[in-house]
Amino acid sequence: MTLEYSRIGNNQFNISPMKIPQKPFCKFLNESYPGYEYIFEGKTNFPKVGSEGLCPVPAGHYWFRNVLFDATKVLSVAPEGFWRATMLFKGHMGKADLVFYAKLSRESFW
Repeated sequence: MTLEYSRIGNNQFNISPMKIPQKPFCKFLNESYPGYEYIFEGKTNFPKVGSEGLCPVPAGHYWFRNVLFDATKVLSVAPEGFWRATMLFKGHMGKADLVFYAKLSRESFW
């Protein structure tokens, strides 16, 4: 996963020095994601990860909508502005990019 940010939202993104370690998707999904599932409650149709795990992910069209994160949980060194997170999935069937866009603001309203 790569993290990039744009302070003024002009689509000129800078690579963030913050790094997220690479991990196989199934391992991330079953070990790390359950700790964040509560954030997406009622904001996604993605299946819940049960005690037996969730891999492979059932085929389907999944969405995440209107997700708001608590800015107090974000590192204070993360600059405000627009963020782009790009995840690269590689496997025997090929590869795919998944891109997330977010705006980080320490104020209640933007």
